[in-house]
Amino acid sequence: MINKLLELIRKFISLTPAIILAIYAHEFAHYYFAKKLDSKSVYWFKPRFLKVFDPLGVIMYYLYYYGWSRPYPINFWRLKAKSKSGLILTILSGPLTNFIIGIISIFLFYIFKLNNYCIYTAENVGDNIFLVFFSEIIYWISIVNLNTAIFNMLPFPTLDGGNLIKVFASERYLQWSAKFQIYGILLLIVLSLIGIIQLLMIPVNEFVFWLSTFFN
Repeated sequence: MINKLLELIRKFISLTPAIILAIYAHEFAHYYFAKKLDSKSVYWFKPRFLKVFDPLGVIMYYLYYYGWSRPYPINFWRLKAKSKSGLILTILSGPLTNFIIGIISIFLFYIFKLNNYCIYTAENVGDNIFLVFFSEIIYWISIVNLNTAIFNMLPFPTLDGGNLIKVFASERYLQWSAKFQIYGILLLIVLSLIGIIQLLMIPVNEFVFWLSTFFN
């Protein structure tokens, strides 16, 4: 019982930096490109950057290694009027940033042989507590960011994939999307609870496994 509790605490501590990085990197990317297109966009810092955490979304991160945050407020229509391609780049910037961070971290994980110290990729991790803990953080940074990138591209009104559809959608769809946006979150939770969303994350785990065989 105590060992399981300690394991949960250890996992919580190593997961937390990965979740914080995934959320802030994602939302700051949206902010950066939105600000480039529209100088009237809401300023990110003080106190805006403290408000990106959505309690339910963070819980999902700890349970399933993907989740959501409170999105940076973007004036969708004003950005679309200025530049449709710019709006598309703004929407994609979040998932792309997570994807890049995930790829870089997983390559560093294997290039510097951190996989030999991580409890999730090695049977005997040794006695170097610092390397063991550091390797777990890098491992979760890769997994959480890659999962976040894939998850946010799902075509739900509340996610970037749904926002991307809005760029090309008809007025009728936009009205429907605005009306049922709250149900999108509930649907995501239900699909996660029954395991459907997790199936979409299988490519991430397969990719990490392939890298382990490639570098070994």
